[in-house]
Amino acid sequence: MGPNAKLALETMLSHTTWDGLRAKLLHGPDRRNVAIGYRFQIPSRWSEPEETLDDRNELSGEFGIEVGFKNRSGDYCQTYYIKFVEAKATVGLGRLSYLVDNSDIADVLRVVAACD
Repeated sequence: MGPNAKLALETMLSHTTWDGLRAKLLHGPDRRNVAIGYRFQIPSRWSEPEETLDDRNELSGEFGIEVGFKNRSGDYCQTYYIKFVEAKATVGLGRLSYLVDNSDIADVLRVVAACD
């Protein structure tokens, strides 16, 4: 997560535990196997997996993309405008170049939870 999203999540977790937050967002039984798909709603190479991108200079700094989320059946369930920030350094095995940075991370998590 980017700095804005991380601060928002830390603020939420200062009032509850991760399990408490999950229970509040999921509104159902505790499921460990969640499957959610997504697709960037723009006609460009950014709709492809990061591994296929040769030139990553197309977007830099902070930017946002309309994202369509799919449920485990492959049906679209919601769209949401996700804000990204370019990572200062690679994260996790050198694979994350861009981090989600919505300051309203609770809304992002609700959309993701609603699509399960």
